[in-house]
Amino acid sequence: MMTTQAISTSTSRPQWTRNVLYADALVSDLAGVALVVGSGTLATHLGISSGVAIATGIVFFGYAISLFVIANRWLTAQNMLIVGVLNVVYVVGTELLLLSNALPMTAEGRGLIMGANVIVGVLAVLDFMGARQMQRG
Repeated sequence: MMTTQAISTSTSRPQWTRNVLYADALVSDLAGVALVVGSGTLATHLGISSGVAIATGIVFFGYAISLFVIANRWLTAQNMLIVGVLNVVYVVGTELLLLSNALPMTAEGRGLIMGANVIVGVLAVLDFMGARQMQRG
């Protein structure tokens, strides 16, 4: 007689923390698709070159894959902290890029980046909350 047993995650690895990583991966994937597929049109509206749009989209794809792997294989408090820090670095870095005027971005482009930074900032907070909960066990 064969028995099946459900594999459960430990309480130190809450499903909602995994879902935060999935949400971050989804947002990154969607941004990557938009930047790569719509590089010409989107680049014009943002005020950047299509090469910058494509390169950024490819980086977003890589980040999304990394988040998916972390969520499924390496979900630890330390990795959640690293993801949170990376999200904060992204927000600070893009805001500094906007302030420096290094790229001749349009008002639409600036607004889009600021809106995306709100989303990434919320994800960073959720990453830190998840890491803290995982540390508590």
